[in-house]
Amino acid sequence: MPHLKDDLDTLLMDPTALAVYGKYITNRASAARGDDIGNLNKLIMKLVAPVPELAKWPGGVPHHVAKTDRGWISPIFGLLLCPQDRVERYMADPEKFCLDVRTNIEIVTADDFPMFLYDQNQVQGDDPLAGLLRGVLLLMIFKALFTGPSSALSGIEDKTSGRAPWAVTYKMTRVEPRHIVYAAVLARHILSSQSAWSRKDINFVMPVFYKRLVDCFKIPSFSQDILAWYDMQVFGTARTQSGAQDTQPRADSIAGKIAARIAAQSESA
Repeated sequence: MPHLKDDLDTLLMDPTALAVYGKYITNRASAARGDDIGNLNKLIMKLVAPVPELAKWPGGVPHHVAKTDRGWISPIFGLLLCPQDRVERYMADPEKFCLDVRTNIEIVTADDFPMFLYDQNQVQGDDPLAGLLRGVLLLMIFKALFTGPSSALSGIEDKTSGRAPWAVTYKMTRVEPRHIVYAAVLARHILSSQSAWSRKDINFVMPVFYKRLVDCFKIPSFSQDILAWYDMQVFGTARTQSGAQDTQPRADSIAGKIAARIAAQSESA
């Protein structure tokens, strides 16, 4: 918010004004999310079709599936939502698995990370982080949201028109954890059969899903690797380790030499 810093002291002294301000921010966030969901709904079948695991799906991927016919109603969308550690069982009988989820025989919660989050070529049964957040579909949805549909659909269709992507509007040059998590949460909704945004899909609770994904970034090695990977995939740039360029310059750089001189002067003072 452009004037939040200036207004903060006043808002803290006036609970009513703070509540109004908070409601405004919530409404604007909801409106932006609604726009993103609407745009993704138009693109989703084009984004789903190239997913390698669906390339040989019997009958192929249809050109259109109504929102209310997705999720656990459709075996195709059911596979994308299937918990990664149950994919083999799902493929044995997709129709039965979907029915069991809808009837609460098969319980799927936000703790059960869905298959679309993973790069299936990197999945390792004993490592839940292997391939996580590198799924082909998730990356395309991320690009559609932040760098525009044309970047997500590269090689699939020509450049599309519309509003400037978020990365342009907000001058993004690197990917942050909550960017990825936002894309994952919206993807989970787009793939579901719910016609409108909801916090819960059967036993799957969206705020819990958001928190679980954010928690993954508390593991430094995972966080550094996945953010570097996204920076390269989305912006084509290498990420310096741990944001070190913001705190301590390289010793062989111009800024580093200046910092060394400053340190020397401080020691001699």
